[in-house]
Amino acid sequence: QNVISQLSQNLNQAMQANQSLTSKLETVAHDREVLRKELLNKKGGDLIPTIALPEFQTIYYPDLGVLALRDYYQSSRSIIFTINDQTKRLNVGDSIKIEQGNQLCRLVYRGMHDGKHGVEKICNKA
Repeated sequence: QNVISQLSQNLNQAMQANQSLTSKLETVAHDREVLRKELLNKKGGDLIPTIALPEFQTIYYPDLGVLALRDYYQSSRSIIFTINDQTKRLNVGDSIKIEQGNQLCRLVYRGMHDGKHGVEKICNKA
């Protein structure tokens, strides 16, 4: 009887923790949507990047490879974008294509935000 009572208490505590976490995640999701709408109104687009990278920094992403951004031109809002062995100048909204297993992905340059360059990864099944 004691074991069943303890298991019941543990289950109730776990369910309460789950409800609390779910509530917090819903709040974060709501806040993200509010931010997206605000960015759309103020800057004309949804500019929340999935990758943020400072200029002249090279980073190895296990699922992408080596990613580097350099030579940002503020007047044209463009940057030299390198992923693995591909290099291309991208303006805001332009993309470079890469293959990832059975997916074809685009890395879209989203511009400068808080001193870092935003890149959004969009993948589709090949």
